[in-house]
Amino acid sequence: GIQTQTAECIMIGEILGKDLIIILNKIDQFPAEIREQKIEKAKGNLKKIFSKTRFGANTPVVPIISVPSEETETLAKECLAGFSSTLLETVKLEERSRKGDFIFS
Repeated sequence: GIQTQTAECIMIGEILGKDLIIILNKIDQFPAEIREQKIEKAKGNLKKIFSKTRFGANTPVVPIISVPSEETETLAKECLAGFSSTLLETVKLEERSRKGDFIFS
C-alpha cells in the first residue's frame, strides 16, 4: 500500500505539479516469471489511488530498474526507453517568447 511519505508527496504534487509520471522502481526484484504480473497489479493499484487525485487514473506508470546487473541489462535498457518516450509524451514545454527584456531569477 501507499506509505505516509508517499501520500505526502502526492499532496505536494497536487499543489505544485502540472505533469506527473509515476516511477515503479526495483522491478528486477520480482522473479522474471511473475514480473509482468506484479507490475500490472501495481499499476492497477496505483490507477485506483491516482483516480482520486487531480492527476487522474491515466497517470503514466513507468517500470524501471535503478541498478541494472548483467542479468537485467536488456530489461534496464527497455525500461529506460519506456521512460524516455513517456517523458516526451507527458511533459510539454511551454512556448517561450524571445521578445522583451532578459529576466534572471
